[in-house]
Amino acid sequence: MTRLTLAIGMIYDITVNIDVTDGLTNGSSCTVFLVENRLPGVSRPSIVWVKFLDSAVGRIARQKYRHLFHDDVMDDWTPIFDCQRSFVFNSTTYQRIQFPLRPAAGKTIHKAQGCTVDEIVVDLSQTRTRKTPHIHYVALSRVRSVDKLHILNFNEQALTIDEKVVEEMERMRKDAPLKLCYLPLYKTEQNKLKIMFNNARSLHKHFDEIRNEPNVVASDIIGFSETRLTINDEQNFMMEGYLTLFNHEKRSDSNRPHHGTALYVKQNHLMTCISKFSNTLLEFIIALINFRDLGEVQIVVLYKFPACSFKEFECEVMLHLKPFVDTEKKLIILGDFNFDLFTGHKEFLNFMKLNLKCTQLVKKATHDSGSQLDLIFTNFPHCETDVIEAYWSDHKMVYCTYSL
Repeated sequence: MTRLTLAIGMIYDITVNIDVTDGLTNGSSCTVFLVENRLPGVSRPSIVWVKFLDSAVGRIARQKYRHLFHDDVMDDWTPIFDCQRSFVFNSTTYQRIQFPLRPAAGKTIHKAQGCTVDEIVVDLSQTRTRKTPHIHYVALSRVRSVDKLHILNFNEQALTIDEKVVEEMERMRKDAPLKLCYLPLYKTEQNKLKIMFNNARSLHKHFDEIRNEPNVVASDIIGFSETRLTINDEQNFMMEGYLTLFNHEKRSDSNRPHHGTALYVKQNHLMTCISKFSNTLLEFIIALINFRDLGEVQIVVLYKFPACSFKEFECEVMLHLKPFVDTEKKLIILGDFNFDLFTGHKEFLNFMKLNLKCTQLVKKATHDSGSQLDLIFTNFPHCETDVIEAYWSDHKMVYCTYSL
């Protein structure tokens, strides 16, 4: 390429390793935003300003050349300079000076290897059968979300699949099925009541993943904390087949709240809201659920703020929660209590046992850090419990089941 054409807003790839430690490596994709001439009377550009999709790429260069920034240059743009390269051809050494950029709005599959983009259009119109098996997977897996994958002219006959892969997939299905280390809720016996809780780390952000998760939709009762919803969101966060109660964090500004709780109950059960409470220390929902084969069960979905001490928790529960529950009747309390039981907190467990007559069921770690924060308390006998990974949150799903 003797001439490099630059277009503002177009995607380019870096063609050399400028600085590996700074992420400025061969194949790094960026968008050109400004071509700058700094030398009077010289038509050749001095700097090409680009923006990388990953803000970490070029951070060192942006700091190093901070003195070159001005009002027309954004803080997240990175300066790219021309570079000199030498090569030998027919025993003659040549030198070439050029900006290390290559147009990359369209690429072959081989050139796209290693790329990760937000949105992509893949043209699979090739009529000849591809020589490399499964190369279409390389093209289709460049995008982060299937919603942003657009396929044009799909020609299934041109795709090549390795027969050994077909044989191995068949062998794995028949002879080597993966045995899970837990019993999924969707495989739990139909005659069991299934109750699940998760700190969703924003129901607002992860609702699509959550409402399509088989373990979630197999549950009779689902509790969430850190929903980050407002009263205006409620209609958009209903789950088909479920009754819903929301308890939103109250804010004095227009920003999205950081907390909030929600309770979903399958429609074949009767639900009555008893109480909702929220302050800067504690929030909860209390509901009375009437099960056909079990009778009435009190369900509490609770979130304790990390800054809330045990003494403050004790006071809040006695003042705001206990007056609304009957400890002589069936009671289940689900929540993120922000007390790590792996580090002690016996006084907390004793308090729950003495004042609410409930025992804690969860035995495993419930957070990616290895801590046990998400808990289930109940006065039910013979409840079974386990923990399931939640890929949308650093908190795992915790659940209990009860035979009807």
